[in-house]
Amino acid sequence: MIPQPTNTATQSRLESSLRGLVPLAAGLDFRIQTLSPREVVCSLEANDLGLNQNGTLQAATFYILADYTSGLAGYAGLGDYSLLGMDDPQDPRPKIQGWLKDGYVKHIRPATGSLRAVAALPEEEIARIRQDLSTSGKCVYTAEIQIFQETTLVAIARHTVVFMATSH
Repeated sequence: MIPQPTNTATQSRLESSLRGLVPLAAGLDFRIQTLSPREVVCSLEANDLGLNQNGTLQAATFYILADYTSGLAGYAGLGDYSLLGMDDPQDPRPKIQGWLKDGYVKHIRPATGSLRAVAALPEEEIARIRQDLSTSGKCVYTAEIQIFQETTLVAIARHTVVFMATSH
């Protein structure tokens, strides 16, 4: 069974933690728009920090948006776990750490404005991730992330993420 959607307080706390831990995320005004087991939507604002000499967004802006959206897509289905460094340190749930194992961004067209990334993992994949974590303390999954400027698809990313249980 997939856990219920993440509440707004959790979403705000995760966003605040991420922006505090990753200065580039804060500088690009990274936001979590939707955080649920069924869909994760994140965004960032186009500003001088993300623009290159051509007036378009640097590849790094796409990569960081896809990186955190893919990690949150897996985490959103793990109601039984706490994300180390992001959730409340006093949270009694077992803790996990996440890392990007592999990432790829296919640029479809240049972007000059704010971006929105959408990722969703199938229910069967969330069930497998949960099972792998509970039996081996580790899981690996790949998320596809669609990146839009307004309603135009500007990039597609495929990021592979590793979650590992930790006793920290």
